[in-house]
Amino acid sequence: MSGAAAVPSARGVALVSQRLDNLHGSKGGCGGISGYYLKLLFASGFGWAMDSMDTFLFTYCLKPIKDEFQNDYNRTFSPHELGILGSSVFAGSFVGAFLFGCLADQFGRRPVFLWTMVVFLAGMVMCGLADSYGMLLTFR
Repeated sequence: MSGAAAVPSARGVALVSQRLDNLHGSKGGCGGISGYYLKLLFASGFGWAMDSMDTFLFTYCLKPIKDEFQNDYNRTFSPHELGILGSSVFAGSFVGAFLFGCLADQFGRRPVFLWTMVVFLAGMVMCGLADSYGMLLTFR
């Protein structure tokens, strides 16, 4: 390498400008934003809301979960165990970000995102079927 910066050609700059101009699209939408991007924004926002709801609703469900395990399985949870159970979602997010981030770099975001949804759904179903603290913590 000579160390000199590459100078973009006029044709290259024009193509980039044209591509950026086409992002807005003229087919409906709102404020110059195409319907596709509005759908993408809505879907992303909905996914974020569902993830946040899962994270925070589980905290409010700890008392009923504790009562259910005490009534059905004669098992009481200590405050320490409930704290670990409540914060396990953050540990899972930390590990999952590294794992699925590396997989997304290799296989692409879309297929890996779909697999994360499958894993998440399976974990939630298995949480409902858990009959011990260890199972609940693992699937959470």
